[in-house]
Amino acid sequence: MKLRCKTTTFEREKNTSLFNLSKKTLKIMRISLFHIFLLTCGTHMVLANKMNGQSLESISVDIELHNQDIKTLFKSIENKTGLLFAYQPQLINNFPKITTSGGRRSVSDILNSVLQGSNLVYKQVDKNVVIYKKEVPVVIKEKEDVTYNLTGKILDENGLPLPGVSVLLVGGNKHGISDFDGQFFIELPAGKHVLRVSYLGYKTQDITVENQLTITIKMQPDLAKLDEVVVIGYGTTTKRTATGSVVKITSEDIEKQPVTNILQTLQGRTPGVFVSQTSGYAGSNININIRGTNSLQSSNLPLYVIDGIPYISNDIKEQSQANLIIRGAQKSTSPLNIINPNDIESIEILKDADATAIYGSRAANGVVLITTKKGVSGKTVFTVNTNSGVSEVAHMIKTLDTPTYLNMLRTALNTTNTTPTGFSNGIALTAFDQNAYTDWQKKLIGGTANFNDFSASLKGGDDNTNFLLSSTYHKETTVLPGDFGYNKFSTNFNVTHTTLNKKLKVGATVLYSTDKNKLPFYDITNYAVVTAPNHTIYNPDGSYYWSPTYFSDVNPIAALDRRVEDKGNNLITSFNFQLEIAKGLSFKTDLGYGKAEMITEQILPASGMNNVYYTASNLSLNLSRSYTVSNNNTNNFTIDPQLNYTTALWKGNLSVLVGGSWQNRKSEMPSYVSTSGYSADNLIGITGSATNVTSYNGSSEYRYASLFSRVNYNIQNKYILNANFRRDGSSRFGANKKYGNFGSLGAAWIFTEEDFLKDNSVLSFGKLRTSYGEVGNDPPSDYGYADTYSSGTYGTGYAAMTTTRIANPNYRWETTKKFEAALDLGFFNDRLSFTAAFYRNTSGNQLVTATLSPQAGFTGYTANLGALVENKGWEFTLASTNVHTKNLNWSTSFNFSTNSNKLLEFDNLQNTAYYSQYVIGNAITARYLYNYTGVVNGIAQFEDANGDGKISTGFAQTGAGDRKYYGSTAPKYYGGILNSISYKAFSLDFLFQFVKQDGRSLLSSTAVQPGYPYGLANYQVDEYNDYIAQGNTLSTAYQPSFLNYAGSTATIVDASYIKLKNVSATYNIPLDQATKKFIQNIRLSLQGQNLVTFTKFKGFDPETQGLALPPLRTITLGTQFTF
Repeated sequence: MKLRCKTTTFEREKNTSLFNLSKKTLKIMRISLFHIFLLTCGTHMVLANKMNGQSLESISVDIELHNQDIKTLFKSIENKTGLLFAYQPQLINNFPKITTSGGRRSVSDILNSVLQGSNLVYKQVDKNVVIYKKEVPVVIKEKEDVTYNLTGKILDENGLPLPGVSVLLVGGNKHGISDFDGQFFIELPAGKHVLRVSYLGYKTQDITVENQLTITIKMQPDLAKLDEVVVIGYGTTTKRTATGSVVKITSEDIEKQPVTNILQTLQGRTPGVFVSQTSGYAGSNININIRGTNSLQSSNLPLYVIDGIPYISNDIKEQSQANLIIRGAQKSTSPLNIINPNDIESIEILKDADATAIYGSRAANGVVLITTKKGVSGKTVFTVNTNSGVSEVAHMIKTLDTPTYLNMLRTALNTTNTTPTGFSNGIALTAFDQNAYTDWQKKLIGGTANFNDFSASLKGGDDNTNFLLSSTYHKETTVLPGDFGYNKFSTNFNVTHTTLNKKLKVGATVLYSTDKNKLPFYDITNYAVVTAPNHTIYNPDGSYYWSPTYFSDVNPIAALDRRVEDKGNNLITSFNFQLEIAKGLSFKTDLGYGKAEMITEQILPASGMNNVYYTASNLSLNLSRSYTVSNNNTNNFTIDPQLNYTTALWKGNLSVLVGGSWQNRKSEMPSYVSTSGYSADNLIGITGSATNVTSYNGSSEYRYASLFSRVNYNIQNKYILNANFRRDGSSRFGANKKYGNFGSLGAAWIFTEEDFLKDNSVLSFGKLRTSYGEVGNDPPSDYGYADTYSSGTYGTGYAAMTTTRIANPNYRWETTKKFEAALDLGFFNDRLSFTAAFYRNTSGNQLVTATLSPQAGFTGYTANLGALVENKGWEFTLASTNVHTKNLNWSTSFNFSTNSNKLLEFDNLQNTAYYSQYVIGNAITARYLYNYTGVVNGIAQFEDANGDGKISTGFAQTGAGDRKYYGSTAPKYYGGILNSISYKAFSLDFLFQFVKQDGRSLLSSTAVQPGYPYGLANYQVDEYNDYIAQGNTLSTAYQPSFLNYAGSTATIVDASYIKLKNVSATYNIPLDQATKKFIQNIRLSLQGQNLVTFTKFKGFDPETQGLALPPLRTITLGTQFTF
């Protein structure tokens, strides 16, 4: 039975006890009789007593004190936990004032931090905590079941505390993380151990400890990021020990760019990866090409994997079928547009065989691994971000003004001695105001789009459980007139839990996004260029003007009434757990489910077309009014069980991975409904009022089962060997080729670990690596191997089935053999790093249409033929730390890539339909043009390359025609230069992207003969003047030579460019300690995208070329508040 008192005062002398009590008053708060017994028995009793109940390590509290005495801390802990503190008052009378940071921490962590460096220690006895003076060093007996707490402090290179540093017991499951004060606590078994200390941007250190209670560790910057964790297929590695080719983009790179699609963040930053936008409309497709084009007819898109779950690579509208697709101004839609960039932690791009082979038959075009943000242990942090700004077209095309345009028409009429008519573009002379002028580019695409992004996140946790919850709302309008725009909402929830013994770890992630994109049916940019500068917009009564005599007349403003609206939903969920079965052996399983859905509406009213002509001609408009709606969705299930085993072997470490993968993807188009025959525009969409209603549906299913393995042997971080193997079975393969084997072998030699180079003052890091392997390119169609049928009728309406494709049981994957050799170097303690890589990929078993005798009922069928495509090139990366001091840092990175594409072989090419498309020895992305030789008598002339006396479309190299090979449409080389500068609280990043390429003039895009009356066209001033200066005649008569001119070397232009792709400036506002009680950090940012382009190209933008809306220049102002 215990006797408790609120306050007890003792006046007695203690000469022999541990505490050496004097005659001063000893005040013990709510002390029990047991405490009195404890205080009179000595230290040996304290140490011998075994604790009952909950330990101080497992009791967590949130206490924040500023310059308070230690007694206040004890009272606060008592009030929040029910623990009781016992101590002599004189022991704490002169104890310094203390400050503790907020956030939930264990009681033991708090006491260790406060008492560190003092002569006081503590001991828990049941629910009581005794504070006493340390008289002799604590001696720890080296027994396996004895543990102790190591307290440490992590400092950066400037001696400042470094939070978030990971401290891991090598060969064990103990782990600690430094707090805001740089302090960490880790429980260790007695004896000698090695701690692995790692943090992003700093070199990983292995620190040996032996029974010591405190330690201070100073981190050294990893200027070349050699020890940064890099995600690879089913695992992780570091740049130092990687044997494959992987390029990484981090969340820091992403957050500096005001973009809506994560692929845009790769531009200019990733060697070997060429990314370009197809237009400036939100949601438009993004072209991505990794080390060249491998396939003649199949997909050249990479495999996307989000948190271990394969994701669709192309437009969701194309998943179940490829014919009934509704397109808007943005044309094809990028599947990654709905993924929120704010949710992404990193993007790793796997390029060579060593990095990609573990993904087998889907890895030929590279793999893009996308890792989302997760919770982290530490103080709970609430962050709010805002980013708002404007977007606009950065460069307009200088086109013919009204006098010049009308003079062109008159000259053409005079050449043929004709007069303008009302049923041609002669209406510019007869129906439009001769003095009117409209800047159509300013009118149609010259507006200012608003860009707004708002997000909030909550994250935190401890060593056992952490979480993240974030949401983002994005809204942007367009540069077009009208209520067009794009909205997106997304949320990310993640939770991870590790058991106390660190043997079981479970985690779950849920990503959900929904978006809405409302755009015109047409890309109105085309009309912004080709429309006559004096075209009438409105009638006197305010209605839209349309020509009553010229059917092809277009009023661009009225055409905006025709529109397309996409509504998307995307869900990605993943669950994983990892169990440590035995030392070095663990089991892991990833389970995933994803659903992507897109509902698309197309509204085509009569007001958006030349309805006046129909009315004047007594034609019905009903069938021209239409409404179409489609619903497409894809459901994806995956499970990937894995066994990992790691052990020391001889002088190195052996790691073995064995796993399996199963995937089931079902894509459906539940409905595609097309209606027409509305009697009025305001009835469109009410399908009951339509005279024609047609519906379709479709579905497609894909199943995939695989076994994979990886063996990695690392000898003293000097010699590294890595082998991958995968066996894939796919429902896309034919009956005789259901399974395929793929694999790779990679090796690396870190020669700076050799004795003759170790501790070299100039060369701090050097690695040679190489890899070779074979991977595949999955067939693009789910049922390409099967014979197919279509339904129809015969006779008087009798049902019938018609064969449309012959079966091919040998239908299988394309194969790509990849070789790479690379050199990684670091100089001057890694202040300067350099990488050079050479690769050669050859792709065979090309899926093309093979020729059949018509007697078989078909002229061809899809088969794997002996065509071989080669891609080879060089990649260079140079990074330097120019200045690295306490206040000022400046780093520069440069990357350069070049790729050569060639068709090496194609069996029996001359007897296939591809004889007019490919030439052996040339690039498969070839440009074949007539050789323009000048103008004779006003008519363009071209080289008769095959000498047959006429100009024909065949290839000169084969003798079938006169078009000659003028290189590839792909860039000759590309890259980027990034500078990052920081001074105290200010930082500045700016990226220049460069591309060397040839392009085509706008005249070739318009492809309408200047002066010809039956085509809508205006022209870029310089190109038009060059056309006239060459001696070409303006004529209303059709000139067949003009189409040859548009497809000739006369239209080749230099489309190379250097673009200030991104600028990001940030400033962290200094806050005093009082303010930091409420808010930890305030950051301001100014960002710009596509700011300035230096080019000779006369069009909108050399990145997109043609008459598409170019990538917009965006400038935003952002704030970040961290609580």
